[in-house]
Amino acid sequence: MEMATRSLILIDRPPPCLVDQKDLLTMRIIGLHYGAVYDEIKYTFATTQLSLFRFFDICNHKIAIQTQASLVTYLQWKFTMEWHITDAQSLAIIDQEIGESNYSPAEYEIIRRVILATADFDYHKMLRFSERVLTAGAASLAARTTIIVDVPMVQVGIVPNLQQTFANPVYCSTQTITRPQKAKTQAAWGLQTLARRYPEGIFVIGDSQTALTALVELIEEENIRPTLVIATPSGFVDADVEKQRLQDSLIPNIIVDGRKGNSNVAVAIVNGLVDLAWQAYEQSAHSLG
Repeated sequence: MEMATRSLILIDRPPPCLVDQKDLLTMRIIGLHYGAVYDEIKYTFATTQLSLFRFFDICNHKIAIQTQASLVTYLQWKFTMEWHITDAQSLAIIDQEIGESNYSPAEYEIIRRVILATADFDYHKMLRFSERVLTAGAASLAARTTIIVDVPMVQVGIVPNLQQTFANPVYCSTQTITRPQKAKTQAAWGLQTLARRYPEGIFVIGDSQTALTALVELIEEENIRPTLVIATPSGFVDADVEKQRLQDSLIPNIIVDGRKGNSNVAVAIVNGLVDLAWQAYEQSAHSLG
């Protein structure tokens, strides 16, 4: 089996647990850590006779099977994105090494995405989420708010997932046509230009500290009011100062607290948030329907 699709599964009259604990650990990663879904998935596999191999087979063929004491029903297939089994196993290892976490389920889902992308467990303690940032970010994504990024790597990393979900427009500051400014980098000047066009946009700064500085200055001058800022640039000189200024602004934000960071981290955060927001959006649409 090559792929495993994430889904929400419920069971009726579960039989005694016959699942190997190693299988159970791998199965835990199939669902997103969002609300009750995580507990439902754990409960499902802890109380059915499904083997890991048979589970992947069911996911790929989207069928329901009859066990001796339970009917496993697939209620919905919300996601088109699929996990490779190697990714699933990697996420299971991440869960095992982290153990208990004080983050909310949604925050933890984003953290494990970052660790998967970087193989760096330091991010478990370095990511900072402002109050209600995920709620604000999800609402902004659902409203198709324009996204401004600092470098092409971030743009390339998030566009495919957005095209399959909310279809937010994405603009890159370094690819914006502007007049050269000796006092500013292309990323900083381009970001300021785009920020004035989209003052309530979503801003993702993955690589350029100068772009982050330019963004914070516009916020402090009250020229713009972003709905979300994700800031993960690495840096040795005043990087922590700029991130603290961002946090003091009370703009919804997700940052890396420390010297580490890069575009891969920003991409992992955005894609994780998009997946969580899309799940919530789909659930809301289903309940209204």
